[in-house]
Amino acid sequence: MQIRNILVGVDLSHSDWLVGTELTEPNQQAVETALDMARRTGARVTFLAALDLSAHTLHLVEQETTEQNVLTLAREQLSKLAAEASRQGIEAQSHVAIGKPSVELIRQVLRDQHDLLIVGSRNLSGLRRVVIGSTGTKLLRKCPCPVWITKPRTEPRIQRILVATDLTHVGESLIRWGGFLAEKEGAELRVVHALEYPWTGAMRRIQLPQEQVEAYQKAIRSEASSAMARLLACPEIQALPQPPQVDLIEGVADAVILKEIHDHQIDLLVMATVGRSGIQGLLIGNTAERLLPEIQCSVLALKPEDFQSPVRVDGSEES
Repeated sequence: MQIRNILVGVDLSHSDWLVGTELTEPNQQAVETALDMARRTGARVTFLAALDLSAHTLHLVEQETTEQNVLTLAREQLSKLAAEASRQGIEAQSHVAIGKPSVELIRQVLRDQHDLLIVGSRNLSGLRRVVIGSTGTKLLRKCPCPVWITKPRTEPRIQRILVATDLTHVGESLIRWGGFLAEKEGAELRVVHALEYPWTGAMRRIQLPQEQVEAYQKAIRSEASSAMARLLACPEIQALPQPPQVDLIEGVADAVILKEIHDHQIDLLVMATVGRSGIQGLLIGNTAERLLPEIQCSVLALKPEDFQSPVRVDGSEES
């Protein structure tokens, strides 16, 4: 797999300022992650800042000079980022858009077919605000390309990556991305699948023999083990100097993943977001919706290959 075209969403707002003079730490982490990935892959980078000039900022643009000053400052800030990328030998450009950040970022992804969107979390303690807030939620639900939400970290590089897979078709992409990033970062890779036995309760209620219950659970584990082995046969995993640590753990998915993150000090979680119930853009089941606000590490969220964003290049959106 290859990354050729990275988009970085830059939030220029700071405190009460629509455009601040310095990047916040989460935004700086997103920029550094993008530049590091571009150096490793040869990808080009686009920096985009979207200024939401509706409602709460309308008073700032009632005078033409104020709007011009804000736009000029925003362009200058992004130009500095592009210039720094160029100094590092990275092809880079920058754009300032007017509109809701989530919509403008997705429009840019669709317009230039970006492989990866990187944005920073809104608070230093985790992803709670960016996930619950409108921009982060809409990106995770509606952006067609992988979305990497970075969190400032104390270590200079990613050291431990966790792939959480339900062993469906999108699980293959998750594991390939995990292997790809582990190789690029020189990171330790772990892969986890939560084993759940949906029929165990019903089997016990109708008083089936314990041997049948155990045989059913053994079959589930065997099927999961075989499916995991097939997914791990991909080139990205085979190319790693050390094989990943694979865990098949009994329990509810969100609890299993949170424990893995905590126990192994995970820096990056790779997981899926997909549509459900015929409605595009909703997070898979309730697992991700419960999980994401609690995660204290960076997240790379993927969609299935056939996912279609409801956002269109012209800014319209399907209902």
